[in-house]
Amino acid sequence: MTVGKLQTKESVTLSHTSFVFKETAYEPPIDIDITMDDIRKLDTNDLLTGLKKQRLNAGMSFNGAIRDTDMLVNFYDVVVEKYKRQPIKGVKRDGLPTLREAFDAPLSVWDKSE
Repeated sequence: MTVGKLQTKESVTLSHTSFVFKETAYEPPIDIDITMDDIRKLDTNDLLTGLKKQRLNAGMSFNGAIRDTDMLVNFYDVVVEKYKRQPIKGVKRDGLPTLREAFDAPLSVWDKSE
């Protein structure tokens, strides 16, 4: 089952809500830890871009593997915290993705762009 429709390498529109993911230029910090509060302040597209890029960072990390994995978990936790409002559907979500859409959107762009 396809959740979204790929529009470009940088944009995905998902069918269940009016949410459109646009990958941004946001880069998670490499040499310092980012706090959960800092992650919570990111807008939706920066948060999901950060999740995607931190996933890549953690996968390629050797010396900072524990720190990078911890930061990935922080991004994951904030995404779950922010988008878990599952009973609220459609336009009532005010353009916010569902939890599944939040995780699928950056991966769809990443997988299709290779």
